[in-house]
Amino acid sequence: MALISISDSVGKGARNMPGDVAIIGGALVTIGPNRGGLYAPPLTIEGLGEAIKSFQTAQSLPVRDGRVDRAGGTIRRMNELLNPGVQPPPGPAPTPGAGVVTPLALNLPARVSSGAYSPNPDALKSELLLRWDSVAGSGAIRYFALSEDVVPNWFGVVVPDGLTRFEHVHLFFHPTPSQAGYDDAKYKSKTGWSGLFHYMTDLMSAQFCAARSGQVLIMPLLTQSAADTCGVLPARWDSLLGQIVSLLAGRPTAVTSLVVSSFSAGIAYSAAFRRKAQLQGRLRGIIDLHGLFSSYRTHSSHLPQTALRFWQTPVAAQGVSAAAAANLFPLPASRWSSPFDAAKPEGAGGVRHGYIPNTMMHFAAKRTAP
Repeated sequence: MALISISDSVGKGARNMPGDVAIIGGALVTIGPNRGGLYAPPLTIEGLGEAIKSFQTAQSLPVRDGRVDRAGGTIRRMNELLNPGVQPPPGPAPTPGAGVVTPLALNLPARVSSGAYSPNPDALKSELLLRWDSVAGSGAIRYFALSEDVVPNWFGVVVPDGLTRFEHVHLFFHPTPSQAGYDDAKYKSKTGWSGLFHYMTDLMSAQFCAARSGQVLIMPLLTQSAADTCGVLPARWDSLLGQIVSLLAGRPTAVTSLVVSSFSAGIAYSAAFRRKAQLQGRLRGIIDLHGLFSSYRTHSSHLPQTALRFWQTPVAAQGVSAAAAANLFPLPASRWSSPFDAAKPEGAGGVRHGYIPNTMMHFAAKRTAP
């Protein structure tokens, strides 16, 4: 068979990218238990680490740490067993600074649980005056960190109660942070930055949980300076999100579908991510929650018609259905009935900016469910 290679380390304390995990698990099965391998791939990273350690012990390797490195003796020995007589080429040097995603302990809420109002779908799509349905959602909140000095290297995650599979991801981009007083110079230390994780406990997240879309919500913490690039996320999203969902699942898991949503100026990150990332047909949907209100409104104006757009644009009663058919949901103040008819005007007669994600996420998440 062909010589095996991995892009990064696998096993105990390793990076464990889903594709690499599958390669090493498959190699141990091919090697077989009589030579220190396996009958079947382990279901967890911990199990794989123990299997690697058993293989190292069975083969009398000098290092028995339960880990396979790209250029180490363990993968070399595997290739010797899988390809007798074939001399493996020297492996690549480890990537300097390559980090691992691990759980992050923060003194922040670990749960979201709340009732909320969501527009009745029929009214949203065909009636000028919105009618409201009561929804309730709850879920666990988790935080993760990447051990590299890059942007992003903190992530907030919402796991709806009852979710048992994690391959479907809803990637949410918060607004650009400088307008809320977050200083890029403090990003490395994260001094004051954890406040941005309020989106994990806002009504938006309760709505997301109530939608039962079969997805996990992941929000990367991004700087102002990354507005046009989205940092390292476009180049490494598959690995970073794959590590997070694998940790959530307790077993190697790859992202198979992705919904990209954003609130307000977060449309800048959404646009940069979608432009730069190699999504390989896994992009399931785009959601723009009031990006037209932001200083990055040009990105909203150039969204494809397949994107769900929730904007406070004027609309007459006869235009509601046609707009909805084009996935545009106008939300001028004239559509907001009780309990939102006392909304404080914002801008040119609009309603509170934050009402948009906190009322529309339930509908949007259900509409883009896999």
